[in-house]
Parts: sequence; structure tokens; C-alpha cells
Amino acid sequence: VISDHPTQLIRVLFPGTYVGTVALHDANAAAGTTATSQIISFGIPTTSVAGNIEIGVHCKKGLLYQATGTPLVTIVNED
Repeated sequence: VISDHPTQLIRVLFPGTYVGTVALHDANAAAGTTATSQIISFGIPTTSVAGNIEIGVHCKKGLLYQATGTPLVTIVNED
């Protein structure tokens, strides 16, 4: 859980190369993750160029990070 109360998801930064998936949910607990709570999902290939993606979404319940594999990302949010 990144935030357990309403927050603004601003951007996601990808530092470079790794493998896995990252999903971000409008949820304040793992039990709250459903297909309808998912904001965005990234499938990260073995080779990835460092960069960022502007999101700009208001999360009503909170913000939860869910990952598989070995991805590393930096989440920028504002409470």
C-alpha cells in the first residue's frame, strides 16, 4: 500500500532494465484489488529504457502497488 487514503497518482518512473509486471490500483488494501480497481498495468520487458509516464489520476480509496517478477519503479503521488 502506497497510500491508505485519497491521493493523486502523478507519474511512474522506470529506472531501466528488469522483467515483470506492475499494476496500480485505486485501493487501500490488498483485499480491495479487483479488475475494476486497476488504474494501469505495465508489462515490463527484459530491456527497457529508463523513462517516466505521466498518469494524473485521482485515487478515491488509496493507492496500491502490485508486482510480479523483478520490476522496480518509482511512484510519484501527492496526498
